[in-house]
Amino acid sequence: MGRKQSKRVPLKRKYRIVKKVAEHNRKLRNLSKTVKKKSRKDPGIPNSLPFKEEVLREVALKKQQQKEEEIRKKEEAKAARLAARETPKDLDALCADASARGELHDAEKEKGLCKEPKEQICQSGAMSRKYYFKEFKKCCWLPTSSWKFSTPEIQCLADVWTWNRKL
Repeated sequence: MGRKQSKRVPLKRKYRIVKKVAEHNRKLRNLSKTVKKKSRKDPGIPNSLPFKEEVLREVALKKQQQKEEEIRKKEEAKAARLAARETPKDLDALCADASARGELHDAEKEKGLCKEPKEQICQSGAMSRKYYFKEFKKCCWLPTSSWKFSTPEIQCLADVWTWNRKL
């Protein structure tokens, strides 16, 4: 059993490989720029076709319908954007809208579909302990439940930390 072969690569070889790969990629990019696909031109309708005029009318009619359809879709999208942007002008309509949205939220909360923001952040694990202590060092104090941190994620971690400390 001899010694195991080392996986060390001399830097000269490593950088030569990197240079070759970059050169190869550069050549591929330049080649893709120069080679362009030729688009086939529509040959049109031959003059020998017996009903050429009718076919031309049908093609023109289809083009016109497509343009009208595009214009109609644009107008519908514009109307939908305006309707979405439009807010209730009077106070009664605004109150009714807010209460309706509140009832919807309460219904979702009862079903368990909606969670509080703090619960979402703590359960997602998005905030790490390392990040929390980084913010903690900025404050240089022990957090209490009454302190407010810069972001809700850190506030959530501070609340959890103080809650665990009480236990």
